[in-house]
Amino acid sequence: MPDERQCPKCGAALPADAPKGLCPHCLMAAGLEGGDPAAPPPKIPSKAIIEEEIGGRIDRYKILQKLGEGGCGVVYMAEQTEPVRRRVALKVIKLGMDTRQVIARFEAERQALALMDHPNIARVLDAGATLNGRPYFVMELVKGVRITDYCDQNHLSARERLNLFVQVCQAIQHAHQKGIIHRDIKPSNILVTLHDGVPIPKVIDFGIAKATDQPLTEKTVFTEVGRFMGTPAYMSPEQAELSGLDIDTRSDIYALGVLLYELLTGRTPFDAKELSQAGLDEMRRRIREEEPIRPSTRLNTMANADLTKVAERRQSEPAKLTRFLRGDLDWIVMKCLEKDRMRRYDTANGLAMDIQRYLNNEPVIACPPSSLYRFEKMVRRNKLAVGALGGVTLSLLLGLGLSTWLWLKERESSATVLKVIQAFDQHQNQVWRTRVPPARKSATTRSTNAASAVVPPGDARLNGTSYAQWAAAWWKWSQEMPLTNSAGVLIHPFRVDAEVDVAAFQKNDVWFLAAPFGTVERRCRIPYGKSLFFPLFCAEFSNIEEDWYAATAIDQAEGARYVTDQAFNLFCEIDGDPVANLSNYRTASPQISLSVPSPWIQGETGGIGTSSGDGYFIFLAPLPPGEHTLHFGGAIRVRIGRNPIPLEGNIDVTYHLTVTESLKKTTAFV
Repeated sequence: MPDERQCPKCGAALPADAPKGLCPHCLMAAGLEGGDPAAPPPKIPSKAIIEEEIGGRIDRYKILQKLGEGGCGVVYMAEQTEPVRRRVALKVIKLGMDTRQVIARFEAERQALALMDHPNIARVLDAGATLNGRPYFVMELVKGVRITDYCDQNHLSARERLNLFVQVCQAIQHAHQKGIIHRDIKPSNILVTLHDGVPIPKVIDFGIAKATDQPLTEKTVFTEVGRFMGTPAYMSPEQAELSGLDIDTRSDIYALGVLLYELLTGRTPFDAKELSQAGLDEMRRRIREEEPIRPSTRLNTMANADLTKVAERRQSEPAKLTRFLRGDLDWIVMKCLEKDRMRRYDTANGLAMDIQRYLNNEPVIACPPSSLYRFEKMVRRNKLAVGALGGVTLSLLLGLGLSTWLWLKERESSATVLKVIQAFDQHQNQVWRTRVPPARKSATTRSTNAASAVVPPGDARLNGTSYAQWAAAWWKWSQEMPLTNSAGVLIHPFRVDAEVDVAAFQKNDVWFLAAPFGTVERRCRIPYGKSLFFPLFCAEFSNIEEDWYAATAIDQAEGARYVTDQAFNLFCEIDGDPVANLSNYRTASPQISLSVPSPWIQGETGGIGTSSGDGYFIFLAPLPPGEHTLHFGGAIRVRIGRNPIPLEGNIDVTYHLTVTESLKKTTAFV
């Protein structure tokens, strides 16, 4: 018997005059619920408990084991005994969760699944109610694993993942055609099972699905205003808005974009852990307002160990995987993740078709394709035919040119012919001067570096700091440096005519060098033990000069990437030894914050803003004491807007370095 001075419900101490023998807290709770406050709590019928014990029965289904549970339902593996014997998945409402709202949503899920008949969606086989009236339904048993886990465990390549993802899109398209929006697409709701050794994805859990054109149940079911439903990392901006804006099928397109992002990079656009720790309001703000970075950029910002692991799981190398994602796949994913749903794919089938176009080397619709872009895709699809046509065309042009020259020779005077030949010779000399000498060109395509001081991306000597991080630091150094000193003398290393002191503005054991346009030769002293980081060619876009530069992180990164794509004839030599495979040194810098002086190297105004860069960078380990020569550069030809005349320039920089012994060797490298 309980102590008379204790509450029989919660055990709290009671005052002498406690009414009904209950504490104030329990008395108030009982009053709100109704009924006799002193009455014992209701008991769940023992028959219902027995039904769901392992070995128990619900109708003609024998419970074998518990597979999992969600917010209001439990899924069991069961064995159907009649009219056929088979194993199935049985989902029933949890004990004590059978409120009107939960039952209505449970029956909506059952009806949604019953409407669909697709090989990539789990089928409903039966439905009914337990002895105590709680509804259940029976589905085909999907023995599978999460789609992301399956891809990683089996080391599926990026192309194989895309083919698997297309099947998921087709399943979601079928649901949309039946008027059903899933609203909770994520890896745990897409299981991959094997049929005769072939992986088949199955979409499950339509627990918060929504019908677009018909009621799913006669019971009242609605999404309450302000109700946060779904998984934050996969939730569309309109789902996070919690406003009167109705949710349509394009919300599922956004979630498919997040899933595709994760399949390709191993990460979601917004980190799930950070979102959960940010609080509800901050979580919703990030989903609605912050722009995710492109998949290829996400790979570039990863730590070297993480990037290597991601690439290995996709049967690739870090640099190769980044190149695979850059361009079309970036555009496809970012089109899915548009904040404005009007800019996303209209249908899941449209997304699937665009991925098929990419796999078939056809133009994708994820960005407005130019005529040049369509032509490049056509050339990739028809290399042999285009090559043959090009050979025939070249032969015709050569023949036509020769015939024209002979005709002109007969028509023109000897003085005119001499003038034409002189002009032709001059043109040839100009063209030759823009080309890399054959000796240098063959040297830069070697498989190994002759220059041993070069530290390539991913090298252990970088001590965990990536090229992208060093590039970001280099951009901040170069942009925030004043244009002149206090005496008004030009000192910025980007200026060819500047009085440059390379020791100025250096803050750590890695010294930065610049690569101005033109032919530049500089002499400088470097203390022993200092590493060097410098670009062969680079470009950046910022929002400080508003009349020229881009405003958003995506625009800045795309602009810098476009300009860097136009660079050619890159070279780098250390003491005459060439650096090989320069394409591996392409580095995109993440967006950085800037506070630049006025005037500054990019314009007159200066101020505070952001910038993103791209380029080819080289990291050198400390050179031994003595005299060294660093020679590098390249060329660029880029067309801006509708200007018919392209912008052209070249970089040919020579640093004569004197490495002194005035400083002990640092710990920049182990």
